[in-house]
Amino acid sequence: MSYNNSSKHFDYPLCNDETIDVSWVPAGLADFFAVFGNILAFILLWSNRKNHQWRSFYVLFAFLSVLDCLGVIVLFPFAMKRYASNFEWCFTTSICQLTSVLLVGAHLTSGMIICAMSYCRYKNLGLDIEQQCRTFEKKYFILGVTIIVVAYSISFIQLQSSSSTALMYPGTWCYFNFVNPSGVDQAISFIYSILGIFFVASTTVLNVFTTRRVVRDPTQKTILAERQAVSGFYDVHVIVFLVAVTVVSIIFWIPFLVVVLLHATHALSTNEAEELWSVRLVFWNAALDPWLYIILRSESILRIRSCFLSLWNFCRRREENEDEGLL
Repeated sequence: MSYNNSSKHFDYPLCNDETIDVSWVPAGLADFFAVFGNILAFILLWSNRKNHQWRSFYVLFAFLSVLDCLGVIVLFPFAMKRYASNFEWCFTTSICQLTSVLLVGAHLTSGMIICAMSYCRYKNLGLDIEQQCRTFEKKYFILGVTIIVVAYSISFIQLQSSSSTALMYPGTWCYFNFVNPSGVDQAISFIYSILGIFFVASTTVLNVFTTRRVVRDPTQKTILAERQAVSGFYDVHVIVFLVAVTVVSIIFWIPFLVVVLLHATHALSTNEAEELWSVRLVFWNAALDPWLYIILRSESILRIRSCFLSLWNFCRRREENEDEGLL
């Protein structure tokens, strides 16, 4: 199907820009790995639910996997249609508002869930297994639902008559209008960027304190050595996962939050490649999180450790045989 920009009225001026030439490959790869990784991660979570008893980490991560996957599945077709039409098809106002609400809500939900995972782990470090089983049941399902409601309530603010939704370069994604914002748009930009930075900073601090406590507490080390099941707050693989997620969140989230904050202060006024690549980093964050879990889950770590030890022993035996041959 072909489109003719000159004979069609578009809701956004960016749609009339015939000089846009951006590859779909980075977005396509991020979306593919996000969908496939989150589906695989959820299958692994579900198949091991009896072992880990759906404690807070796993319940909240299940929410994160499902929402990230659904978000990509809903938003991906609109972006790909824009790419496939060689940028001649464009978002209408209603589609832009819908995708913007979903995207902003998904980003807020992701940051809040990762922060909640870190807080729950730190808060419950002192509980024994029996206390954990009594504490973590419907409570964390309710927490996950509450996070979703709060995040999307904030996202819906952009639909007020005094605010607006913007089509962002290269016309493949929409967000609340943080480019040259004023009034409500500027307030939303400040709230969003400050909240995002707060969640990333809180997650970092909580994970640092949690890791420090686990490393220094000999009781927890004993529990780690004696327990093999994927079950509790002292599992090494979960701590490693949280540290990895923290590092990835800082690297992939901070640039976009800084870009939004700079726009809110009018230090930036562009709607070009900087905004596109910063939001692409956020999409890659959603794509990497499930793969971190898949790679860093206890079974994977044990398998990697076993392969490494086998390789190490093989190399040692080979060296010993060579030494004997020389003698």
